[in-house]
Amino acid sequence: MGEADVKLPGRTAIVSKPELKPGCRVQLTPLGVARCPKLQIRTGTVLSEARNANGFRVQFDGAKHPQTLHRTYITPVDLHGPSEK
Repeated sequence: MGEADVKLPGRTAIVSKPELKPGCRVQLTPLGVARCPKLQIRTGTVLSEARNANGFRVQFDGAKHPQTLHRTYITPVDLHGPSEK
């Protein structure tokens, strides 16, 4: 998984970021659902990274066009966990 340095006054912490690559299945996070309430479809596939460093192009299942979403709005789908609601 990717890691990022987070600068805090007087210390450095390592925060793990989920690995998102083209072809990765993703779902909206609770923050993504709150910020994008019109997105009725909650799961999709990462197509590519967006032009900015923190975004991804996601093709949601059944949608005609891909969406660009911030990395905090999506998370990889846990294929071994509970099914989506």
